Amino acid sequence: MILPVLLALCTSTLAQDETTIRTETRAVQISVSVRNKEGAHIGNLKREDFRISDSGKRRDIQFFSPDDAKSTPPQPQPNIGPGIYTNRFSLGNGPGRITAILIDGLNTDFEDQSHSRQQAMAAVDRMQGGESVAVYSLKNELSVLQTYTADRDLLRAAIKRYRPGIPMYLPAQVKNPFGAQHQKMGGDVTGTPPALSEYQLRRRVTAAMESLNLVAEHMAGATGRKSIIWITGGFAHDEDLRSIMKGSLNRVNDANVAIYPVDARGLIPAADAIDNIMLMQEFAAATGGRAYYNRNDIGTAVVEAMEDSSTSYSLGFYLNDKDLDGQFHNLKLSIANRPELELHYRKGYTAVKELKPKKDEDLAAELLDPVNATGIGIDARVERKGKTINLTMLLDNSYSDFEELFVQTAITGQVVYRQQEQAKLFGVKPGIFPKFTQSLQLAKDAASLTIVVRDHPTGRVGTLTIPIGK
Repeated sequence: MILPVLLALCTSTLAQDETTIRTETRAVQISVSVRNKEGAHIGNLKREDFRISDSGKRRDIQFFSPDDAKSTPPQPQPNIGPGIYTNRFSLGNGPGRITAILIDGLNTDFEDQSHSRQQAMAAVDRMQGGESVAVYSLKNELSVLQTYTADRDLLRAAIKRYRPGIPMYLPAQVKNPFGAQHQKMGGDVTGTPPALSEYQLRRRVTAAMESLNLVAEHMAGATGRKSIIWITGGFAHDEDLRSIMKGSLNRVNDANVAIYPVDARGLIPAADAIDNIMLMQEFAAATGGRAYYNRNDIGTAVVEAMEDSSTSYSLGFYLNDKDLDGQFHNLKLSIANRPELELHYRKGYTAVKELKPKKDEDLAAELLDPVNATGIGIDARVERKGKTINLTMLLDNSYSDFEELFVQTAITGQVVYRQQEQAKLFGVKPGIFPKFTQSLQLAKDAASLTIVVRDHPTGRVGTLTIPIGK
């Protein structure tokens, strides 16, 4: 992840004319878990034990911290005080760790979904204390079943609410009514016409990748070990879709999130099992996670995936302007004089100096995301006077050329008010961001307000949804 290094932050002084907040330095952060040959986690390692190679170039480790499972886990804080909201994570007493469980119903047969649901509930019962977990489901779209919490009762209730459904594609077990000749023409074993088979696969892959991206990008604002446990039946390998998957891996890596695919099919053989498993291994290896397959104890696999982050380390180095070449850089980590140890970490990063700004229509598209984007941290104080909402806002960094979108939504999800603004501030000092305000008229039937901020030079986006009631 190329991320802002937080040098100063003061969110409690929103009323001041000028507030010292965050300044930004480019850095590459790497989260790594270490095991011995027997699979036991290795703790008590120090900065000097690690070596980092960046596309063959030795890098000095300029920041280092162990991600102790006993640290207070980061928690998203939508409301941090009377009338004050944020899309950032609270860092607690240390880096901590967070885990997202994604139940993939779009790529998993009905029977396997039901089994996975029961196993996930059992895994929650065995979860270690202090683990901050969120639960998501993917069917026709991504849904948030439970935001990040360490409350096991809330997690169990969220998973229990998940209802298995028949995926939007024909299962492979269906007999092919068109015979072998159809398969020679490019169709699949279900008898689905080739063009429709290709469309269905592309839809499933795209939806799964976008879901992983959304969850990972929401976690980007947290420090410490960040993991997605992806319970899925997977999908067949298709070279034509490699660019979609590669793009997703780059975005997940940019958020410094490890993916732990868990095969929902257990030991039941399937025609495309080998392709599925190879893809799961690829996602795990590229992001620093582990793949779990060919086993019926899905609940145990989920617990093992959680425990893999219980002892890990965060380390990294800073980049200067010459390093930002726009290229993908391969990372290689090792432990000095300990070649037998097994390290899990992301395998690279893209040294982007300036992200491509998003198109105008993409700003409104951020409203479709079920989770807040944290590319730009947003703090907002809300004061309501009759039918007027007065906002006082601060951003993470000294952004001076940005665009804002304010959308009020009814409880039904219908947009009842929309206002878009351009903002350009002059004379902004590094580390200093003057407060800025916005007054909005409360629309009829409005139940929530979503703020979307996009920085023009970098294309970074932050969103914050605030309940406004009646």
